Amino acid sequence: MQEHQVTLESGNLIRVVLYAEDSPEKAERLVSRVLGIFVEHPDETFKVIVNLERASQSAEPATLKAYKPALEHPQVRKIAFVGVIDEVQKVFADFAVRFAKKDTVQFFNTLPEASAWLTE
Repeated sequence: MQEHQVTLESGNLIRVVLYAEDSPEKAERLVSRVLGIFVEHPDETFKVIVNLERASQSAEPATLKAYKPALEHPQVRKIAFVGVIDEVQKVFADFAVRFAKKDTVQFFNTLPEASAWLTE
């Protein structure tokens, strides 16, 4: 099972790539890495780009709930979800918007569109 990727890039951009076969444990490991970035940089805020192109086609409630601490964290300024979103991924995306409690969450079909919005 391939682990999700988390990368901190210049400009305080956190890039996340979600892969298939998601589980609560896999989500918790991803969130732990994201929260680690926040701990290492306590006075900074971040933009997050989440690539859903290879994401799981399942959306178990326990897995979705595991993402909550990262989505609603106060150091997150903007979240851009990228990829053609099918019905199952839409459930994940809707969940993310609710838990993020931010009006700065958008969905894009391509990485260039998402990147442009994040730099605004």
